[in-house]
Amino acid sequence: MLKFTIRLSDLPDPAWNWDGRAWNSGGSRIEPLVNPSVESFLVETGQRSCLVIVRERDLHGRLLPAPRTLADALAWPGDHVTVELTPQGISVHAGAFGTAPLYLTVAKGTAAGSWNVTDLLGRVEPGKLVDAAVARALLRTPVYSSTTLFDGVRRLTERATAHLDARGVEVAYPNPAEHVLAAREPGGTDMVAAFDEILSHVVGRLPAPSGQVAAELSGGADSANVALAAAARHGTIRTVGLVVDGDVGQAQARRREILVRHLGAHDLAIPAAGHPPFAPDGVRGRLEPHDPEAAFYREAFDALRDAARDHAATLVYTGLGGDEISALHPHEHAPHLANEPGAEPDGVSLPDWAGQVVRAAAGDLTADAAPVSAVPIPTLNAFTLHNPAYLDAGIWPVAPLAHPLVVRFAEQLPAHHRRDKNLLRERLRRAGLPERVVRPAEPENFLSLMDRGMREHGAAHLRDMLSASILVDGGYLDGQALRTATEDLERTGSYGTRLFDAIALETGLRSLQ
Repeated sequence: MLKFTIRLSDLPDPAWNWDGRAWNSGGSRIEPLVNPSVESFLVETGQRSCLVIVRERDLHGRLLPAPRTLADALAWPGDHVTVELTPQGISVHAGAFGTAPLYLTVAKGTAAGSWNVTDLLGRVEPGKLVDAAVARALLRTPVYSSTTLFDGVRRLTERATAHLDARGVEVAYPNPAEHVLAAREPGGTDMVAAFDEILSHVVGRLPAPSGQVAAELSGGADSANVALAAAARHGTIRTVGLVVDGDVGQAQARRREILVRHLGAHDLAIPAAGHPPFAPDGVRGRLEPHDPEAAFYREAFDALRDAARDHAATLVYTGLGGDEISALHPHEHAPHLANEPGAEPDGVSLPDWAGQVVRAAAGDLTADAAPVSAVPIPTLNAFTLHNPAYLDAGIWPVAPLAHPLVVRFAEQLPAHHRRDKNLLRERLRRAGLPERVVRPAEPENFLSLMDRGMREHGAAHLRDMLSASILVDGGYLDGQALRTATEDLERTGSYGTRLFDAIALETGLRSLQ
């Protein structure tokens, strides 16, 4: 929600002023996201101390008094980040939504923060990596944590507080958020109608922005439910979506066409096959500086975000969170699934090309994990990958299915409402959508896009890595095993999917050198 560079030497004698874009004091600058769905202001709390509050506009907070204290700022019902400035140092406080990460570092007497980790280049050494974080990325075992890939860079997680001073950055985690297990179904309650009311309430909290309202629309149940609520709130919206190729893509395109007509929306359908991973004209192919842990299909989603931005979108609704609110609790799974072949409850399998450093770190991949959050942790991890690029484009992303009110409602539902997304599907059915949209025979997925990227471009990247590799040199990858995997890909086209992660991580790290 904001970026800043603050010289610690400016803190004892501050003189903050607004220049129409940012607050400045001496050589320090705090720059909030410019977006009609975000507001920001500075509140003096003492002779030489103040709060800089950047928050999501939320109509549900309009009856609250103007904030005068930190407690006031933290009580805001929408997402927010508050920077507390005193002569002794800086504290940064996060809200519960976790819409976008905030990366933090202190170097050479200056504290810096940004939602885009590449903004911290030059303030840290990109070659100094954190072994556990690299292992998580290579083994595809994400952990929501203040630890990042880079030594000296911390991530502000939801509800956490970061303290920045001459000693560096320390992140204090909050207490675990409370959750409930499924309850009995109240007699006479229409759960679908209740869900519709809560989702409409969550979408209705946002004021209509001055720009175009957009909604990601894949053709699946999650994004379709969100788009229905967004259209009911904002009228004509712009839908944007990636369409895969082949027979699956044709069926996806037909579902999207039905939804777009039903919504009365203006649509942008982008062929995903034109933007495969590692394509020479993409962010990774050009080695443009980017987060090494960026989303798998960054090139395709960049095309989607660029299209939304080019059509003046300032607010985009996403379907993130739908899988998590539909998940079964552990005790609700069929007993035989707990011990099904291939399940590895006590550890993670290691690919042959995992180096000694990864093998050593694999025994404790959850170190420094953040506590249980109000928003499901897999959703927060998705926000970290997916949303910074939206902010770079000046677009504020909102995931109504991940709102804590929706999460609390869904987790209390009897299992049959959550199983196979029955609640979401029934809401679509009641909206008058045909069964091919409500319950598609073959839902879309991006595996064909991964396969195209690996076959057309992945082998060339691997060949480069065999000549010179940050990850091989650091002991994270075994060079000989990597050579074998490369030859298998070139000879047979076969590969373990986590080889994709190795290429993506290597390419991202190279882009920062």
